[in-house]
Formats: sequence, structure tokens, C-alpha cells
Amino acid sequence: MKNNKLLNTFALTLLLFPGWAMGQRNTIWLDGATTTTSKGWRGTPNAMRDFYNYDFVDLVSTNSAGSQEYDLSLGVRDFDIPTSPTAAIQMEPMLDNRSNVLGIAHDFGGLVLRELVNRDNSLSAMILDGVPNQGSSAIKLATYRENPGDNTSAQLILENAQSVQAMQNCDDCNALGIFETWINALSTTSIDAFNQMANGSSQINYLNDNPPPPEIPFAILWGSVEELSLMSLMDSRTSNNPWSTPITSCAAEAMERARKDYETDLEILGLISTVSGFFGRALSAFGEIVGDIAGGETPSPGTVLSAFGDWIVVERSAIIEDIEAQREADQELARILRCELSHQLLASEWQFGLIEYGTVEVGTEEVPLLPEASQALCIQYCQEQFTGFPGLSVFGNCVEDCMDDPPTQTVTVYLPEENDGLLLKSEQMLDGAAHVYHLEEHNHFQETALSGQSSEGTLNHALQELFDGTAGPAFAVPKQ
Repeated sequence: MKNNKLLNTFALTLLLFPGWAMGQRNTIWLDGATTTTSKGWRGTPNAMRDFYNYDFVDLVSTNSAGSQEYDLSLGVRDFDIPTSPTAAIQMEPMLDNRSNVLGIAHDFGGLVLRELVNRDNSLSAMILDGVPNQGSSAIKLATYRENPGDNTSAQLILENAQSVQAMQNCDDCNALGIFETWINALSTTSIDAFNQMANGSSQINYLNDNPPPPEIPFAILWGSVEELSLMSLMDSRTSNNPWSTPITSCAAEAMERARKDYETDLEILGLISTVSGFFGRALSAFGEIVGDIAGGETPSPGTVLSAFGDWIVVERSAIIEDIEAQREADQELARILRCELSHQLLASEWQFGLIEYGTVEVGTEEVPLLPEASQALCIQYCQEQFTGFPGLSVFGNCVEDCMDDPPTQTVTVYLPEENDGLLLKSEQMLDGAAHVYHLEEHNHFQETALSGQSSEGTLNHALQELFDGTAGPAFAVPKQ
């Protein structure tokens, strides 16, 4: 009887967590579309195997491994030449005689994985991390031209920021130059993967018309950053350590020096704050503009973008006028402010360029009332606390205590859709996911890298839960 109970327990364990009893699990870790939009998985597979002790083997040498067994330039599918080889077809022989293969992919690699799962029955589950499942509006910004020879929308956004610098030699570690190199790589590359990733491409439409088989579970990992910094995005792309911030720190040092040099000049400190806080004010202005236009309904992105563009022009002109007023008195300060404004402007225009194809998120927020309104409510509140007249001192103390923790009001806020600097939240989603993980404060190039902690919201935590079978046995990987 006791032995039967042990056998039943063992059988139940196998049923719930088949990966516990199987040997080394076969996996494929697919990178994205070259280092332009993905830094690859870096050391993550090795760390999951060697540090966290999961027992798996990677069947495919990805595009960062040097052997080029997996060639992203073959793309998802060529509709002009239907018989042409694709990246998925290229990988099929590597999966021959395999079963229960777990596919893990980032960026464009996820689109290839989705094509592969519809072709090959070796795959039993997928983990899609920062994948443009609905296409990428940012890629469209960076690649689409109205006419051959025209600049892309992303190049025009960059030109606006560069014009603000007014040919100044910015002490910012060439932040705009690095961004320009990235944008030009997206717009001039011969790799067709970027066109296939773009919002509305034939390949995206084809994949969404042919979703993963219902018997193949998949998990979605999506990243976002609360306050977009294109400099930190470029930091993560260009540095071997995706969490280091050399470009961001370099640009911030100049502003910090300016604050210290003028810490007793309130007028100049106000101008410095206006410049450095441009992106935050742009977010607030965006919400106000949407609220004014919406009138209780969802406004069209084109209408919002037009109004926001007008706000950008007016604010930019006013700030530059203030900077120029300081130029004769202090040319170095004017140079620093122009450089910082160019960064803030670039981040703002890039952020709001993405929403042309995205959505406006509507929410609520508790904000303190204005002092006059707070005082009136506090007086009313204190009057209700006493049955008789309490005396001026007691009543005054009541009002004062109330004002220390002022009443709030619920207001409607309108914010651009969350994104990782390259992909909107909605672009990373795919209906039918078995589990969805939010990689908090992960820009697009950080989504494949483990961080120093395994708390909720990190890649470490998501992969551990999946490999441990917590999100379902199909994702389980045995321990060594």
C-alpha cells in the first residue's frame, strides 16, 4: 500500500512537471535582427545553465555565435518568390528526430520562431521576449520613405534635434551621433528583416492570420521603461554591459556642473530646470492636449500628433530664445543648455512618433488640490468635527493639520502607450498567451540580459518561473 502511494505520487509529479524527470532538454535561443535591434542573448543561456543549474542544450548557433547556422537575412517569408528559402526552413534539419523542443526568441527571432512552430512539430512551447508580434511602428518610422531618396521620419526627427544644437560642440559623448548611426543603419541596411518587422508588413499579417497551433503554449515577455531616454537605449546597445550608462552619465555631468556653477542664480537655475525637465513637461502637455481634444472620446492619433507638434514648436522656440538671451553673458552655459535641449527634444519626438500607430492609455491619478481649494475643504472639514465653537487656536490647529496632508482629487490622465524604446506594449502582445511577464524598466536591448537580482519584473525571475514549470509544465527545464 505504501509503495502504491509512492508510485502514485511519482506519476503525479511526472504529469505536472514532465521536465523534472526528463533528461537534458533541447532548446533553441534565437537572436534578433543583427545588433541593430538586438544584442543577442549574450551570456544569458550560459548563466541559466551554469549559475541557475538548468539542464539544457541549445540546438541552434544563433547569429551572435559566429557559425551563422541561423541566418536571419533569409527572413520569415518572401511573398515575391514563395519557393525561396527562409530562416525557419533553414533550421528544420537541425530539429530532425527531436521532440519537446523549447523555443526562446527575442526581437525578429520571435517572428522566425512563430513561422517555425507552424512548420515543425518538434517545438512544444515558445517564449517570446520583446517580439514585434504586431509589427513595429518605430521600425516603420526608421525605414519608411514617402518617395525614394527622401529622409525617413526618424531622420527628420533627428534633424530637428541636431538643429537645436546649432553646430555646438556638445560635451555629451556624441549621444546624437550614436543615435544617428543607429537610425541610418535601420534606414539603409540591405537586410530585409527590418522591412518584415515594420508595422503592417505582409509577413506580420501572414503570421497573425496563421497563429501558433492551440496545442503549443507560449509565454510573452514584454519590456517597458517609465521615462524613455534614448541615450540609455544607445548605452544598452553599444555597451557590453546593457545596464551601464556611459553616454547618459557623460551628458548628465555637464548639466550637473552647470547647476553647481549657478547654484545661487535662481533665474539661471530655473532655465536649467526648464531645459532638463522638457521631456516630463512634454508628457504632461500631451495629456492635456489629448484631454482637450478627446471630449470624452478617443481622439485620432493624427489629430493629437498635429496638436502636440504645434506645442513642441512653440516651447522649443521659447526655450531657445531664453538660451540666446544668456549666450552673450555666458556662452558655455548656452552651449550646455542647447545640447541638453536637443536630447530632450529627440526623446520627446521619438516617444510621440511611436503613438501614431499605437494607443493612448487613459487612467486616473490622485493629485493634491490647489492651496485655495484645499483650504476651503479643510475649513469645511474642521467645522464638521466640532459640535460647538472650539476656539480659534484649536480650530486653527485643525485646519493646519489638514493642510499638511491636503485633500486630493481624482483626475483623468492620458499617457502614450508603454514601450521599451523600440516596441509598444501592444506590439509585443499576442492573443492566446499562456502567461505574460512584464520586464519592468527594461529597454529593448536589456530584454535578453540578466540583471543583478531575480525579483519580479526581471528577466531572471521570468525565466526561472518558466523553467521551474510554475507557468505550466510545457516550459519546464530540469535542473542538473
